[in-house]
Amino acid sequence: MYHTEYPEDIDRIRRLAWAHGWDVSAYEAAQLWRMHSDDYAASWLILPTTDEKLWTALESLINDLPNRVKASMPMIHWDWEPRS
Repeated sequence: MYHTEYPEDIDRIRRLAWAHGWDVSAYEAAQLWRMHSDDYAASWLILPTTDEKLWTALESLINDLPNRVKASMPMIHWDWEPRS
């Protein structure tokens, strides 16, 4: 699984998400980046060089998650929220 194959990438994604109010597991971080990579027909894209560019990509994914989940699994209620 990607969260064991790319530990440095996963740590960076988790740290950046945490800095923006999101507490994501290693598995969730891997799934976010895998979804982003899938959008470009890739299995795992190299992370952007700057945190700003990485956060732009992650924020877009996070904001679109409810739509992605509803489209692929309409029976699931999505309520993932940033930590308080």
